[in-house]
Amino acid sequence: MQYIKRAISDEEKQQRVQNIISSTEKLFLNGNYKDITLSKIAHDTGLAKGTLFLYFQTKEELFLSLAEQVISQWSYSIQIKMQDIIISKRKLLINEFIEMLINSIDNGIFMKLLSILDDTLEQNIDLDRAFRFKTFLKGELSEIGKLIEAVLPVIHEGHGIMMLQQLFICLVGAYKVSSPSLIVKQAIQRPGLEIFNRDFIETAKDMVTYHINGYIAIHQKE
Repeated sequence: MQYIKRAISDEEKQQRVQNIISSTEKLFLNGNYKDITLSKIAHDTGLAKGTLFLYFQTKEELFLSLAEQVISQWSYSIQIKMQDIIISKRKLLINEFIEMLINSIDNGIFMKLLSILDDTLEQNIDLDRAFRFKTFLKGELSEIGKLIEAVLPVIHEGHGIMMLQQLFICLVGAYKVSSPSLIVKQAIQRPGLEIFNRDFIETAKDMVTYHINGYIAIHQKE
């Protein structure tokens, strides 16, 4: 194949980085993380593998950059919705917040990335990259946490970010148990094993509902 010429300007380099991340997202949407290699990403982007290494040293580093982009997009979207509620001075019911949260993650890429974040993507990066990613993540969660406290007065001041982290633990767990291997999918179709045939959205909604109501029950007298 004919490779794309080497980028020169900063604008070209930024566009190349975006092209690499976009190719990675497309491959990940249609496949599994373990089956995606830097060689496949380079080929899909039209780059030589050596050129790809100029921008991303490891697959984990590249996927973290994709995760940052996807999380930023999700964060912006849900912050806008909560800010609109605050501006309208409308009281948000617990079930409305749960619906808003579940709807915001009901897409092909967000939870798929989050499900491999801690146990895969963060396992082969250096200290500086880990620090930058966790700093980025804390910034996003902090902003959303403050908005959660504003739209849900039952959440105590300073607890919004804690609540959000715990909800994501629930969501990641729900996603993993709802995404069995092909063999397991076939096995649980047999009579008597229906309990293991879990729908992610339904399971996630139940877990988030239980967690928030549990929080309220514990803290309502404080």
